[in-house]
Amino acid sequence: MMKNILKGLVLASIFSMAHVGLNASGCAGHSSQSEKQVLLDAMAQYPDAVFVNVLQSAGELPDGAVRIPMNNPDFIEQVKEAAGGDMSKTIMVYCKALCGASKMAKEKLLEAGFINVEDVQFP
Repeated sequence: MMKNILKGLVLASIFSMAHVGLNASGCAGHSSQSEKQVLLDAMAQYPDAVFVNVLQSAGELPDGAVRIPMNNPDFIEQVKEAAGGDMSKTIMVYCKALCGASKMAKEKLLEAGFINVEDVQFP
């Protein structure tokens, strides 16, 4: 029990030190430098993939990425359009560290018939 309390305190202090706001999906709306670097490294490693930020708003997008909020009613169709209609194209979904939106988006896309969907993980 003490371990869970300490874990909660650590997470609370991380959020308060970062001074981040929460967006509509409940995820931190702030990008750390390490998150940006992880994303840029992934984009360099997978140049043919479609990179989809699934948050409503989360700052600037790097060149080559698209923002398609997961809570849009036509999320699946928009991702399909971004992939040129190719359901086998690699789709890399991402949100922010300590956010579960990209995991949910990945599941949604796999259920819709996409076959190569990855969730970019941030440190």
